[in-house]
Amino acid sequence: LSGSVYVYSYNPGGVFKSSATITTEDHEEVGLYTISPNVNTLLSMQPYRDELGAGGVDSAAETVADSSYSFVFNNNCDNSTVNVELMKELDKYNVILLDGHGGYSSNLHSFFGIGTPITESNSNLYWADLYYDRIIQLSGGQYGITAAFFDHYYGSSDFGETIIYLGCCHGADDSVLANTLISKGVDAVFAYRNSVSVTYDTKMVTSVFDELSKEKDTPVTVEQALNNAQSQHGKTDNTNAHWYNWLFGNYEKEENRAQLFFFGDKNFTLSMENSSLRGKVADGITNTDIYNATITATKPGESNSIANTKTDNAGNFNLQLTAGFYDITVQASGYMNCIIKNVEIAYDSTTYLQNTILLEQKTDDLVAFVGGTVTNAVTGDSVKGASIVFRENYNQLDGECVKDENDKTITIISDENGNYYSDQLAYGYYTAEITKDGYVTQYVNVIASDNSQISGYQNIVLAPKAEGNDYRITLEWEENPRDEDAHIVGTVPDNFHVYYSTKSYYDGEELIANLDHDDTDGNGFETITLKVDPEGTYQYYVYHFAGSGSLSTSNAIVKVYQGGVMIKQYNVPIDQGEGRYWNVFNIVDGKVVTINHISDSPSQ
Repeated sequence: LSGSVYVYSYNPGGVFKSSATITTEDHEEVGLYTISPNVNTLLSMQPYRDELGAGGVDSAAETVADSSYSFVFNNNCDNSTVNVELMKELDKYNVILLDGHGGYSSNLHSFFGIGTPITESNSNLYWADLYYDRIIQLSGGQYGITAAFFDHYYGSSDFGETIIYLGCCHGADDSVLANTLISKGVDAVFAYRNSVSVTYDTKMVTSVFDELSKEKDTPVTVEQALNNAQSQHGKTDNTNAHWYNWLFGNYEKEENRAQLFFFGDKNFTLSMENSSLRGKVADGITNTDIYNATITATKPGESNSIANTKTDNAGNFNLQLTAGFYDITVQASGYMNCIIKNVEIAYDSTTYLQNTILLEQKTDDLVAFVGGTVTNAVTGDSVKGASIVFRENYNQLDGECVKDENDKTITIISDENGNYYSDQLAYGYYTAEITKDGYVTQYVNVIASDNSQISGYQNIVLAPKAEGNDYRITLEWEENPRDEDAHIVGTVPDNFHVYYSTKSYYDGEELIANLDHDDTDGNGFETITLKVDPEGTYQYYVYHFAGSGSLSTSNAIVKVYQGGVMIKQYNVPIDQGEGRYWNVFNIVDGKVVTINHISDSPSQ
């Protein structure tokens, strides 16, 4: 594996290379496993390589791969290898470079050609895409790809930390194609307005990525890279134009020449390794830290490891990843593997997981059970009649629910005291989905075990739907510290501060902010309801008021609801010291701004 680091271990828990297995004198097997480097990937596409010849995108890809950034140029596609199926897998790459032909029409918007030839068999194969104009037939005998293709085949977050360079004519005749890509998670798109010559395109793509590939200590943004390239080669292409512009003498007008534009985040750079996933792994019964557990990230639906790491002596891990969605597998010797689905890694930030509690590996058929209490987040009363179903693995928010031996979905209804209980689940890890009219649907990771210490007290806080667009914010934490306090500070209509000492703030008779529920004895929750003015600024933080332990060891969770939807979840940082203030988020101009930082004072 090029670029991988090989490590010998008595208990690797990683990916084994069987041919390298050896045996020690006492017959204990020693394995050889790899730690995949955190790399970003490059794709170069030239569907018309035989016709156009120039290799500007290849040169640009090689420049990025040779830079001090962690990039691998792992796919160089020419001619027919630039095909429809490749277009469905572009989210595997972080830098995508295209050199080819493109076009524009008012109903299809910008499109570009690929190397798949027009044949009867291909037209039969892709008939649905052709019918809906996701794929179109071009006069040159090949198919073209439209914005509708990306809108259909990609989800809103499929791409993460991605630059796409469209070195083809008319890619930016309007913004539909570029904005469609951005809506799927692409950060920056370069595209040409009008018809561009190969000469100008080659100069521009080479210069843009030369600039972006400068040393990591002084990263160049996409905006700076484009401006620098245009200063070298001209803002527009003076070597090419439509024939009718030549014919009618309009060639000298800059609006009729090709010009390279970018769309997206103008401050985006090749610094794509600044995002990370951090968390802690502990034993389910003793709650002791697990050393040397393996944490592996894969793309949803795929099996190949993107990156992996090990927990340290304190059970903590730090896994470097690019932005996007991942499935995380936690493995440790003697424990049942735990899979956490669809973990979102944000750009240029740290994402924290809830503490991962591992179950001892057991081979016997066990009677496992799960139970706890469902409580109203506002009143603190028990919730009767809540319906609970389960899906395998953590964070599994959709898909088939667990069924019983009669192929019926296992459903638990909380009793008059809010209690729920089931002994129908197999030993393992689950996501519980809790629903009840008038409440926001809740998803909670739970364990089914034969040990009541870890599976019998899995309490659930259910938030009633707030009125209109009002916010409802819940804080949950474990036994220590025994008292954590939720605070909201606002500026509209006047400065106010709501917390345990001042539980309500009114504007006349209108309730603006209210501490609905206060808890002081651990394993508790606090809830604040807030009416937000779009012009106001609001600050939400948590204070460690009393008790042993610290915020970073409390396994606290803050959930933010608006109306009837949960819009944010924050897990407490585990590695930011012993500060008594957890500055979670602000609301500015009606938008939630993440902070998620522990310090010695509330942020200002």
